[in-house]
Amino acid sequence: MYHPTKDTIDILFEACLTYEPGQMEPIDFLEGNSKSNDFSGSVVWILGKDHFLPKCIDDLHKDISSRLWLSYRKGFQTIGNTNFTSDKGWGCMLRCGQMILAESLIRLHLGRDWLCSEDKENIIYKKILKLFEDKRSCTYSIHQIALMGVCKGKTVGQWFGPNTIGHVLRQLSTFDSWNDLRIHVAMDTCLTKSDVENVATMQLEDLQNFYDTGKHPSNRLASWRPVLVIIPLRVGLCTVNPIYVEYLKACFECEQSVGIIGGKPNQALYFIGYAGEEVVFLDPHVCQPCTFTDEMEDFDDSSYHCTAPGRIPFLSMDPSLALCFFCKDEREFKALCVFLEERVLKDISSPLFEITQHRLHTRENISCRTVSAKSYSKSQGDEQMVCSSPSSEEEYELIEG
Repeated sequence: MYHPTKDTIDILFEACLTYEPGQMEPIDFLEGNSKSNDFSGSVVWILGKDHFLPKCIDDLHKDISSRLWLSYRKGFQTIGNTNFTSDKGWGCMLRCGQMILAESLIRLHLGRDWLCSEDKENIIYKKILKLFEDKRSCTYSIHQIALMGVCKGKTVGQWFGPNTIGHVLRQLSTFDSWNDLRIHVAMDTCLTKSDVENVATMQLEDLQNFYDTGKHPSNRLASWRPVLVIIPLRVGLCTVNPIYVEYLKACFECEQSVGIIGGKPNQALYFIGYAGEEVVFLDPHVCQPCTFTDEMEDFDDSSYHCTAPGRIPFLSMDPSLALCFFCKDEREFKALCVFLEERVLKDISSPLFEITQHRLHTRENISCRTVSAKSYSKSQGDEQMVCSSPSSEEEYELIEG
């Protein structure tokens, strides 16, 4: 069993002192008190896996602590020509993006049942971890993500929304030949099967041109490549519409789920599951000293794993979010579509999103107008038909039948 050293304890203590609180005070998920729910006798869902309490409490601890936790860091080399040596105060959504990608890579190489506590010396695990180290040479570092964001109109130090981080990760993945992972960002609240198929069967070197021009190359791969599917949504105006809570729960029960990322500026969180009416999350707002690993030697990875996840009510989530799913092959993608159609999009007049076989150029019987989220207000009772266009961080669509 791993025993923390004095240096590790000092790091964790300092992290507690540098926590950046948001408007909500999260409750330690595994700590009960008079103000919170007692989950004894209930089921906790974590990224497609169920844990029955109290019988499976140890398994629950191991499962959560095996997820890669990427939080604020300080003391790294400056990003580009800026003076930023920390992402505290602006990098929370970038860290959430790192976490969904890290979870996808763990699934790809080690599988959903992999436990860090039993296999922390795994060379593949260390190789995945190094991809996210805080230096420019690492493929998915805070440096690479922030600088790629400049191409998307974001200055270094500017907060990303769920849609932006999805597109930035998609661009970076085209330079990652080791994982050969494809990332598809569903636009206009519509998951198009043919688009995913195109991305999954395209040569890595053809992806960038496809993303830039939309032109399909003539050569295709014989088999699918792994795909991370990101579906940006807005599930309410200022708060989560209660009619969507059960469907968000269903997303966490999906085998292909790698979580939900969401939040407003400086309050982004990585949601990994739920218990009762509360959603469980890993919080990136803990600022820790920058650390580096070495593949050939033992290293202390405790700052990359969270033993105290938080929880908040579903209705306290920010309505701007992105659903994230990892499909290792075509069979898993087909299974995902069946699950979503039967559990998430069925029996609701205004579903979270649509699934189509081919891209729709027009929508029948639907009129849309784009309004500013900052200037438009209406009562919660009128939010039954709210959906959003993720093409803008400041705007969304009101869909009126």
